[in-house]
Amino acid sequence: MTKNLIIVESPNKINKIQAYLNDSFGRNKYKVIASVGHVRDLRKYGTKMGLGIDLDLMQPMYEPIRAKKEVIDNLKKAVMESEVIYLATDPDREGEAIAWHITQILPQELLKEKKFYRINFNEITKDAILHALKNRGNLNQDLINSQEARRMLDRIIGFRLSYITNKKLHAPSAGRVKSSVLKLIMDRENEIKNFKKDYWWTIEALAAKDKILINCDDNFKEINYLKKEAAIKIKEKLTNKFIFIKDQKKETIISSPQPLEMSSYLMAAFNIYGLSNKQATAAAQMLYEKGLITYPRTDSQRISSKKFISDAKKFLIEIFGEKYYNGLKRIKKDQKVVSQDAHEALRPTNLKVRTFKLNSPEYTVIERKAYDVIWKITAKSFLKDGINLVVKNLYDNNNHKFVFKETIFKFLGFRIIDKENYEREATLPAKEEIIIEKKNINVKEHNTIPPARYNQSSIIRKMKEEGIGRPSTYSTTTAGLAKYDYIERKKGALIPTDIGNETNKLLLSNFFEFVNEKYTAKMEAKLDDIADGKLSKNLFLTNFWKDFDPKVQFVDQTVQVKLPEYLDEKCPLDGGQLVYKRSRFGRFIGCENYPKCKYVRKIENRDKFDPILINKKCPKCQTGDLIIRRSKFGNYFVSCTNFPKCRFIMENKEADLIIKEIMKDKKV
Repeated sequence: MTKNLIIVESPNKINKIQAYLNDSFGRNKYKVIASVGHVRDLRKYGTKMGLGIDLDLMQPMYEPIRAKKEVIDNLKKAVMESEVIYLATDPDREGEAIAWHITQILPQELLKEKKFYRINFNEITKDAILHALKNRGNLNQDLINSQEARRMLDRIIGFRLSYITNKKLHAPSAGRVKSSVLKLIMDRENEIKNFKKDYWWTIEALAAKDKILINCDDNFKEINYLKKEAAIKIKEKLTNKFIFIKDQKKETIISSPQPLEMSSYLMAAFNIYGLSNKQATAAAQMLYEKGLITYPRTDSQRISSKKFISDAKKFLIEIFGEKYYNGLKRIKKDQKVVSQDAHEALRPTNLKVRTFKLNSPEYTVIERKAYDVIWKITAKSFLKDGINLVVKNLYDNNNHKFVFKETIFKFLGFRIIDKENYEREATLPAKEEIIIEKKNINVKEHNTIPPARYNQSSIIRKMKEEGIGRPSTYSTTTAGLAKYDYIERKKGALIPTDIGNETNKLLLSNFFEFVNEKYTAKMEAKLDDIADGKLSKNLFLTNFWKDFDPKVQFVDQTVQVKLPEYLDEKCPLDGGQLVYKRSRFGRFIGCENYPKCKYVRKIENRDKFDPILINKKCPKCQTGDLIIRRSKFGNYFVSCTNFPKCRFIMENKEADLIIKEIMKDKKV
């Protein structure tokens, strides 16, 4: 019989924790087993609407997870054979709820006979485990209530909105956070679609490969010409001599990064190594279970371990010297962001363990990349800010001023860790006359560009800013949208699909007050209040249901959605009806059973577009004529008839005017 039993979530933690305990207390004193996540969940049958919730009392109705029968039997047996049970599930709301659910599957007599304690540790190290055992406590009912409220809220919104989207659009799923994030992605797509370009021109002189002088005023400010002709007139007055007048030097501080929490880690992993949220999340979990990093699903940027801070200081000074060491900064908090701040920042457990030491087959390439991100940013957070020197040289050319700007790395600071990226010598640009051939003085067109589509990094930043994300939902939200084909990933960008667009329209036109980002953030804040013991779980859910249920019933009974345009033809893959669909590239034919069936086909007999000849010679080759063509994406442009020998394409603004005028006359 084992005196002490420790129950963790993941089986991957067992061997390492067991080894620490055996080393400290001897064999057979402690036994470690795993619950493999949740052991109970809400029912999906036998209740009103299949919600697994008694809506009159607003109480959850749980049942053991069938697939976990063997795990549950082993848990019961292990508890019976032990005297003291330590619930060591993950140190967050979800982990608190899992620990509580474990106690609820046990016979009541065992709960009375045995001693149960809750222990928390943010890293799987010997010191952390022993410290947790010395500081054992009880389950936190407020955290359990908060997780229970979240689970019930997500079940209600998810099931009821999914019922509507499935009935009206045959769209597979909707959810509380997913629907808000889909709205954000769709809002950005509409911004891009409605974006109108502004044009301006600058005069630039190319002195050398990396040395460009730009037309400016006496205060070093670049001049933007709203008309190309005005810039050309100035250019014609210029000579080939640029005479130095004066310079301006200004230091700028480049701040070292804050320690990582889950959202900043995911953003960095994507930006540095291109790791998807799913890859980065899984890698962090494995690194945590192997004892290399602290608990990853954290909203905190606080490093509180005095031993880690002391060891980090000695190590970093030894490697980089006193000149670069600074110590941790005071954490800057964004008042818009609701932070659980439940535990430490995401960091290595030992800064001396460098990435190059993880070369054994035990670690995957992705795990090594993830650890490299965590190690470098943690180390940088202890180092001094960098200092850049921005130098501007002002030149005169026939009473017209030009500026040459250069940034010099005066002090690398935290950037010393990436020294290979800063090899440029810290020398000032020469203060001398410059001769530039007139052929290298050009008028350059510029235009505003639409905002970029969200990628897996920027969408997390937006979720964080809006207060609708939590460490446990960042990865699963975008993965869920992609799983149900509401979005697709192309070259890193998140692009809404046809069904995603239609689902977003349906939800916003009928449930805007429940799926917009402000409402979702408000719900997250109330869940935090429940976790802090400031709000009643039942009152919160009851008030929500009173507002939500009548809206669902009204939409169910009254809203009609325009039916898809069906073809009189069956899908050759699964026999479903073929239907016209629309993507960002235009209309196409697909199966009504999408996304289960992926059959697609181009629409045949597309309206043919005959190129339109313009009565102008090509300015580049002087032999071909200009012609209006249409791209495969349906965009019109002006190019040369000698293509591909001549690859001239007219500048956008000039081409737009010609195309608009000719198309109007031809009524195309």
